[in-house]
Amino acid sequence: HRVGYFLELMEKLEDINDLCGVFDIFTGLKSLQIWRLKDQIWSKLSKKKLSYMQKIHDFFFSGAAMHTVKKELRLKTTPCVPHISFYTSDMFNYMDEYNRKQKKVKNTKLINMDLCSKMAERLSSIKRYQQVNFPFEPSYDILNLLTNIPNIEESQIDELSYKIKPPAFEL
Repeated sequence: HRVGYFLELMEKLEDINDLCGVFDIFTGLKSLQIWRLKDQIWSKLSKKKLSYMQKIHDFFFSGAAMHTVKKELRLKTTPCVPHISFYTSDMFNYMDEYNRKQKKVKNTKLINMDLCSKMAERLSSIKRYQQVNFPFEPSYDILNLLTNIPNIEESQIDELSYKIKPPAFEL
């Protein structure tokens, strides 16, 4: 099954610390068009593969996911490709905190050094991962293949999904 292939790919990406790739493939597999095919696809996967899918779900989406991912990122050795949303969400939270505090101190030109320090720390941690290269040689054949994938509209993806499993009812 192709879904099994993507689960194996996710494991390989996890092995090389490409959390961005793992997250992107996972969310693609959880898309409505694929997830609705559970009888045709998901029921045919081994318990090991389903367990891995649940592990990734828990890692990224459990109640403590943000804390878990950040802890894991601190422990990861470089090179690593973290998912940027884990950093941008912090920055947005810092900005919200800053704006709330600024409203309390109207007509001031104070700089929140604590906030600046937090943002600098997050940016530095991103930069840490940009300093080390992966030990791979570029594959221009694969790069060319990936850059030439046609854009498929969501309605076309829906049609393909419905060919495999027609909707249960029509409105």
